[in-house]
Amino acid sequence: MTTARQPYQSKAIRLADRMEGEIAEGRWPHGCYLPAEDDLARQLDVARMTLRRALAELEARNRVVRVPRRGVLVVESLAAGELPHRRRPRRAIAAVRASRPDQTLASMQGGIERWAKENGVSFHLLSDDHDPGRPFDVLTHAEGLGVDGVIVMPYPGEDQAAIIGALLTQHVPIVCIERRNHTIRAPSVEVDNRMGMYRAVQHLLERQRRPVHYLTLKSDHQADRDRQEGWALAMRDGGYGEQVASHLLQHARSTGDPAYWNEDQPWLHGYELAKACFASGARHWSMACQKDYVAWGVYRAAAEAGLAIGREVAVTGFDDLGLAARLDPPLTTVRQDLDAKGYQAAHLLNRIITRRLGTSLQVTIPVELVVRGSS
Repeated sequence: MTTARQPYQSKAIRLADRMEGEIAEGRWPHGCYLPAEDDLARQLDVARMTLRRALAELEARNRVVRVPRRGVLVVESLAAGELPHRRRPRRAIAAVRASRPDQTLASMQGGIERWAKENGVSFHLLSDDHDPGRPFDVLTHAEGLGVDGVIVMPYPGEDQAAIIGALLTQHVPIVCIERRNHTIRAPSVEVDNRMGMYRAVQHLLERQRRPVHYLTLKSDHQADRDRQEGWALAMRDGGYGEQVASHLLQHARSTGDPAYWNEDQPWLHGYELAKACFASGARHWSMACQKDYVAWGVYRAAAEAGLAIGREVAVTGFDDLGLAARLDPPLTTVRQDLDAKGYQAAHLLNRIITRRLGTSLQVTIPVELVVRGSS
């Protein structure tokens, strides 16, 4: 009786199988980069050419991905008991963008897309530039979208806590970038808004030694409320607690108003607030602004009033948008990593999808005070 010969497997294929098994056992966990080729070849006791062919095979199996200028990234651990050579269906995630794009949303979306590309995950966008509610209406049918989880980007309009809560009840993996309020129990990615504003106001207090006005729109988002609280805390710690109420300058427009998110002149509200201040005739001011756009309006009002930014008017912003460095003088502001917010949201969502994390985690990204000529 003749025994059928097994198909020949090249040394590179056998090495790929071996490496895939070791990935499954946790030697190289998901999200880590493999050692440099020379080091890895020595560790595995193989020739570099064999290693390169094995890496190409692993890339074809969607087990690793080459990231330019960084190396070879491991892109998803196998489940216990899964055969090393068996490919999984490609994972898919979606993001809800319920407003027309701007620099902040574009950067966050770019971070999500970057993570998806690095990890071999399909990305879908649910968006409507003019109707903030429509993507959420689609989201109520999440099970039919063919995605494994959803990221909710910052949005205007009505609070969608009920829809998000219903999805959580249905065990749909979901992550918010900036939860609208604390009643939304979804996991989220936030920036340290309170501390960022605290540091900006503390900077003004130390340099100018006078109370700081806070220029803001009506805050309908938790992130904006946190910034206002950071200003108030710094004022109290600086000995100006009794002047918090008199130095709060709040525009009637709400940060949750869809019309605000579609403004062609986003600087207008800061301009109107500062113009009313400067009409008093006082020549020296310290102003912490809720956003860079609000600070931009202060520049315009100061120019009309004949006041010099950085000398008579010390002003800070928040976000470090591209315009901040182009203003004259450049704007002191709080920098947040918008791309990282999207990237971390996608990473967190994937951890929830694969049941490697619970569903109540909040990831907080630190911020940086960037001091320039305006303060």
